Amino acid sequence: MRDNKIDILRFLGLAMIILAHVNPPALIFQLRNFDVPLMVMISGLSFSLSYKQESYKSYIWKRIKRLLFPLWIFLTCYFLLIFFIAYPIKLPSIRTILESYLLLPGIGYVWIIRVFLCMATIAPLIMKLHLKIKKNLSYFLIIGAVYLSYELILLVSQPFLSSSKWMIVFESIFLYLVPYSVIFAIGLRLNSIDRKSLIYMSISSISAFIAMGLSFYLNSGLWIKTQLFKYPPSLYYLSYALGISTFLWLASGFIVEILNKLKILRG
Repeated sequence: MRDNKIDILRFLGLAMIILAHVNPPALIFQLRNFDVPLMVMISGLSFSLSYKQESYKSYIWKRIKRLLFPLWIFLTCYFLLIFFIAYPIKLPSIRTILESYLLLPGIGYVWIIRVFLCMATIAPLIMKLHLKIKKNLSYFLIIGAVYLSYELILLVSQPFLSSSKWMIVFESIFLYLVPYSVIFAIGLRLNSIDRKSLIYMSISSISAFIAMGLSFYLNSGLWIKTQLFKYPPSLYYLSYALGISTFLWLASGFIVEILNKLKILRG
């Protein structure tokens, strides 16, 4: 049975991703910059509701067929089209083409598939943690410690990123896998967190974002965009995205009621 709240937020996340690529005004671009974390959080929630025991190999194969193969088909058609008509750009280098198929920087835009594919590799493991640890406090202390460790690793490794092919792989996989795994882990437990705790989570996240934004402004005299902290994701970007995503989940029931009254939803 489908959950209208999940479907609405998934639609909103996809709409915000599309909006990002049509060059909206700067303010709108910033306001919509919660899209990918929202999609990951909702993926975690959806996974928790649809999870069933199956072999790890079978699960991974299903995700590869669903995520990777369609992308490879698209890239093949895209590169062939460029090769034959040289539009809208000239054919990229062989290295760029190979990187695109390997979900590395390449032509760009493929990183989101890399995130979801990497998430798929550890989703069953995070689910086991979710099922094993019943108390929310213990659960969030663990994922909070994981995220804190990630921030420390990011801080230490930042000067060396892109310095070698191994650091590029490290950045492209590990420095995306860990923070989005934390968001996914939050999504797994989203349906069982009481409303008061969700409100606290949303307010705390937005407060952290505002505090960091004010700190940047006092130091530089400029309002710093969260987009600058998205690749790889760090606290300034994620605090805003998590705060907005949690708020949207809190408001999703109300949104469903409005859409039902307007007779936009079926069934």
